[in-house]
Formats: sequence, C-alpha cells, structure tokens
Amino acid sequence: MDIHTGVDVVSIDEFTESLHSGGESFLRRLFLPQELTDRSPEHLAGLFAAKEAVMKALPLPAAAWHAVSITVSDMGKPTALITDKHAAASLVSHDLSITHAAGVAVAVFVAIT
Repeated sequence: MDIHTGVDVVSIDEFTESLHSGGESFLRRLFLPQELTDRSPEHLAGLFAAKEAVMKALPLPAAAWHAVSITVSDMGKPTALITDKHAAASLVSHDLSITHAAGVAVAVFVAIT
C-alpha cells in the first residue's frame, strides 16, 4: 500500500473575482450540480481546493473537475467521491479536510492506494 497526499490553498478574494467574471459557465466547468447547493465564495473556494488536493494525490488528468465530487455530511465531514475508474480502482481509503480562515481556503487529501 502507498500513501499519497495532496494539499491546496485558495485565496477566497481571488476565487470570488473568478466567480464574478466567469459566472455560471465557470461554476458548471468546475462543479457538479449537487455541489452547488451552497454558493457562498468561502464554501466554493473550499470545494475547489479539495478537488485540487484530490487531483494532486491521485492519478487524475489535469482539470478533471467532474471526476471528483465533494460532499459534506450532516456532521460537516467532507468526503470525495472519485468517478474516474482508473483512479478509483487503486483507492483503498481516503480522508479529506477543508477549512477556511484569514481569507484562504485550504484542503488536505490523504489517499491509501
């Protein structure tokens, strides 16, 4: 078994600017419909950071935004659903953490393959 880690940091202000300039097409390119229930910039920046962290840890093509779905449990625990068959086949277990404070969103993804 191998352990792979991905980390990403996103400026919430810069992400907000991208949201405003990119509009709905920007949102559709990055997120799945079920990920858009909370459209606050902090939440979306956290989801974006999480997707980036997953893509850094697993063998996913660059910008495979829809190959990763981020969900959050009722208790607030995020998890990643990997739909790319190649990456998902090697995944034994994973853990995801997302936070935002001081103007940034940070995500850490640890995968066991």
